[in-house]
Amino acid sequence: MGGEARIKPEVRSKVLLEQAKKGRAEDLAAGRARGEEVFTEGVLGRLESGRAQEIANLINQRQAQTAGLTPEEQANFRSQALGGIQRAQQGQQRQLQAQLGARGIRGGAAGGALGQLGQEGLRQQALAEQNIFTQNIDRRRQAMDALEKTIAGARAEELGRGQFNIGQQNKELQGRLATELGYGQLGVGERSAVGQQAANEAAAQRSGDKK
Repeated sequence: MGGEARIKPEVRSKVLLEQAKKGRAEDLAAGRARGEEVFTEGVLGRLESGRAQEIANLINQRQAQTAGLTPEEQANFRSQALGGIQRAQQGQQRQLQAQLGARGIRGGAAGGALGQLGQEGLRQQALAEQNIFTQNIDRRRQAMDALEKTIAGARAEELGRGQFNIGQQNKELQGRLATELGYGQLGVGERSAVGQQAANEAAAQRSGDKK
């Protein structure tokens, strides 16, 4: 027995402690590698911006509409209004001339009555232009409202997609961390048993030294 090498308890404890640290580091490294393998970036899915171009096109369309009526639309409205006014005036003029003729009204009196009819026609044309102007303002106001709603909706959609993707990313990070720590816990029991055995051996050795 005198020739056997005896390791001091404190030396053995130090060695076991270093081995435990190394073992834990190895377990964590293995868990980290496994976590990165299982919970790869994007494995839980992401919401892609598939409607980005569609929304961009819609915003461009809304922006174009804020200009109001196009020159072609204004010309078309004006043509329709003036055509209606002219047809109405022609009918009223024939009716008035017939009435004046039936009453025997000629000359300046008849010209004055027809002049009043012409003035009414000009007033109707001015009202038609005012209506076109009002329609243009209404069109621009409606387009601005639609543009604001479209932009707000796009922002809300982008925000919701971003929040969902961040949540998915956090779940993947948590999965990798949980796997890493789980592997670290696997060796705790084994290392604790080894440490307890070393402590028992050290206690027995100290007891033998006292005898």
